[in-house]
This record gives sequence, C-alpha cells and structure tokens, in this order.
Amino acid sequence: MSRPRSETFGLGATASLVASETRQIVLDRLETVERTTTHDLGQHLMAVEREVDRNDLGDVDGPRPTTVALHHHHLPRLDEHDIIEYDSSEHEVEIGPNFDDVTSIVGRLERADSQ
Repeated sequence: MSRPRSETFGLGATASLVASETRQIVLDRLETVERTTTHDLGQHLMAVEREVDRNDLGDVDGPRPTTVALHHHHLPRLDEHDIIEYDSSEHEVEIGPNFDDVTSIVGRLERADSQ
C-alpha cells in the first residue's frame, strides 16, 4: 500500500484536515498502532467519545454509525492527501507518506495552544 510522498503540508491545509475531532482521534490512534482496521478505529472512537474503556462497549451486530462515517467520509479524506493509506475493500488503515508531516504540525499547534 506504500506510495511516495505527494505534497508538503502547511498550517492551513493541516488545520482543515484535522479540524474534525474524529480525524484527530484517528491520527492519535495511528501514532500508537501504525496499522489497524475500520472496526478497531470505530471501537476506539466510541470509547474515546463516551469516555469508557473499550471493553465496556459491548458487542453490536452490523455496522455502527461511527464506522460508516469513517468508511465514507473521514478515512477517504485523509487517504486523498496521503496522510493515511486506506484499503476500503479490506477495511485496513495504515499511516501514509504524509502522516509524519501532518502529525508534526498538529503537535506544534497543540504546544502553541497550551502556552
């Protein structure tokens, strides 16, 4: 799934892409695991949003709204900019060629915001 880096990101482009709390949580998760599935990301998002442990979520059959939103909106947008690589047919997600550039900018923005 590896592709060459396609562009350099500035603050404006990065801010637009990570304005969504959902995409911020996806990037945070990928900083930890580097490769995952849409199901795992959906579970992680719900746990973070509900402020509960993933084990406390229980099992639900069928696609959840969070996973559907990831599949149709958030992951394709990040993939389009090579921040992640998303294989929608296999439901696999991994960091992309521009991942480090974007997360570096986000880290600088977070540090500046906390000062």
